[in-house]
Amino acid sequence: MMKSSVLPSVLCIAGSLLFLTRYASEVEHWSPSNAYSKGLSFRKRFQHEIVKKTKLPQLAAKTESAQVVFRDWNAEQIDSRIEDDRPRPHIIIPPTDSSGKVARGNLALDGLGPGRSQAAGAKNISSCRPDQLVYIYDLSPEFNVATVTTDCATNRFWAVHPRNACQIYSPEHWGIGPPLKDEKFAELGSDPQMWADTGQHALEVMFHQYMTNLYPCRTHDSEAAAAFYVPLYTGILWQIHSAQCATNNCPQPSPLLGLGNRLEETLKRMPYLERNEGRDHFTTMGYVTDLAVEDFTCCKSKLLNMAYTRAMTLLGIEPAYAHEERQVSIPYPTSFHPVSLSDIAAHQTLVASSHRPIFVSFAGSFKRPGLHSGRALRGALQEHCARAPDFCHVAACENVCGAAESFELYLRSTFCLQPPGDSPTRRGVFDALQAGCIPVIFQPKTINPYAHFLRPDWGRYSVFVPEDDVINGATDVIEFLRNVSDVEIEAKRKRIVKVLPRIVYRNVARTLLGKMDVAGSDYQGPVIGWTGAYEVAIDAALEKIRDRMQTRNASNAATETV
Repeated sequence: MMKSSVLPSVLCIAGSLLFLTRYASEVEHWSPSNAYSKGLSFRKRFQHEIVKKTKLPQLAAKTESAQVVFRDWNAEQIDSRIEDDRPRPHIIIPPTDSSGKVARGNLALDGLGPGRSQAAGAKNISSCRPDQLVYIYDLSPEFNVATVTTDCATNRFWAVHPRNACQIYSPEHWGIGPPLKDEKFAELGSDPQMWADTGQHALEVMFHQYMTNLYPCRTHDSEAAAAFYVPLYTGILWQIHSAQCATNNCPQPSPLLGLGNRLEETLKRMPYLERNEGRDHFTTMGYVTDLAVEDFTCCKSKLLNMAYTRAMTLLGIEPAYAHEERQVSIPYPTSFHPVSLSDIAAHQTLVASSHRPIFVSFAGSFKRPGLHSGRALRGALQEHCARAPDFCHVAACENVCGAAESFELYLRSTFCLQPPGDSPTRRGVFDALQAGCIPVIFQPKTINPYAHFLRPDWGRYSVFVPEDDVINGATDVIEFLRNVSDVEIEAKRKRIVKVLPRIVYRNVARTLLGKMDVAGSDYQGPVIGWTGAYEVAIDAALEKIRDRMQTRNASNAATETV
C-alpha cells in the first residue's frame, strides 16, 4: 500500500527539525536590518536539511496520484500532540485534472459553481480512511459565493465594514483577502508573501475554498461518504440581510425568513440529511453562533436551528448556549498564511527570538463605538495603562488595526491585553499568539472553547485576571503582571511557540500552485506542509460527528431494549 511505504519516509523528515535547535542560537539577537535576510536564509537551509535527510525526490515519485496528505497523529491524543514542539510534516500534492495538470478550481475565477472544482477529476484517495471521506453539497450560489461576488455590490455589507468587504471576503482572493504588500513585514523578519488582508469573519469562504480545492479525502461518491460538508455562508448571509438592524424601518417579514424558507426547500431535497437527522453533516459559521440559532428578526436568524439544520455539526468561532454539544470552536483567522513546513518553522523561530521591549500592550479602542459589552472593563484598563505609561503601550485603533502595525506591536510585547468586546471571544487573542505575545484574559470563555487547537489548561500560555476584580478595583492589571516571574513568562512563551502551527490557516492558492524548489538541491517537488488549523478543524469535526453518531445509536438501542 502507498501509505505504508511512504509514511515512514515522511516521518523521517521530523528528524531534520533538530536543525531548529542548532540554528536558534544564530537568530537570538535579530535586528530589523538583518532579520528578513536571515529569515530567508533559514528557510533555504531548513528546506535543504529536509531534502538531505530524506529521499524526497523518490518519495514524491511514489505519490504521483493526487490528493495525498499524510498525518502522523491520533485525533484522540490532543495533549501528546501539543507536548511535542516539532511541527508535523506531511507531503501536500495538489489535486490534478485528467491531463495531470494541477487543478485550480477557484470558486469565482473559473466560473465554477460551489462544490465543483477542476479537482473533480482527481483520483486515488487510498491513503484516506473510510471515516475521513467527505462529500461536498452543491448549493445554489444564493447561499454562498453570490453573497461575496455578484450580489455583493448591491447590498450594504461593504458599507458597514471597516474595509471593502466585497474585496477582502471575495473568492477571487480565496477568502483570505488581497495580499498585503507592506515592507514592514520584511523589516520585522517575516516574508511579506505570507500576509493577506484577512477579514475576521472570513472562515465560511476560506473553508469552502479549502474543502473544494485542497482537502485530501474529498469523495464524489455520496454513498461512500462518512460526512457531508454544506457550504453555507450563514454569518455573511446574516450580515448582509441585517443591515437595517436596530433601526426603525426594519422590513417585515424579515428578509432572513424568506431566505430560510428557500434554504429549507433546498435541503429537504438532499436525501442524506434524513439518514442521521443531519448529524453527519457539518458547516462553518464565521460569526458567533448565537446570531444563527434564535429567531428570524431584523437582527437575528435561525438558519442553523431549522428542521434540516438544527442537528448539523458546526465549525464556528464561538459557540451558542445549548448548542455546545454540536460545535467545534475554531480559531479566528489572522492575516498570516504560510505555505510550507519551513515557513511555519521560520516563523516559530522569529517569534521565539524576538526582542520584546514593551511590557504590556493593547491594540484596539477603549471606547469603541457600538461596543455592547465590556465597557466597564475597558474603562478600567484605560486607567491602569494611563497610570503606568512606562509599562503599557496602547495602539489606538478606532475601527480596525492594520495587520503590520498589530504584528509589530505584538511581536515586541511580552503581554497583550485581550478584553472581550461584543462577545467573549476576540480575534486579537490569535493575533497575539501567532506573534508570540502572552494574551491576558479576563473571561474564561475568551479562550477555553478552543481546546482542540490549544488545550484545556490554557493557563500555560495565557494569564487570567478576573474581570470583576479589575472593574471593582481589587486588582491593578499592570501590577499583577509585574509579579509574574521571568521563569513563568519564558515557559508561557515556549508553550505558545509549540501550539502556534495548529492555529494557522495555510494559503490554499499558493499551496495549489506551489513547488518547493530547494537551493543547492536537484529536488523540485510538492510542498512539504504541516498539520495546521484546517486539518485540526476537519479532524475535530469528524471526531465530533463520530461521537454524536455513537451517542445517538446508543440512545436508540437503549430505547429499543426498553
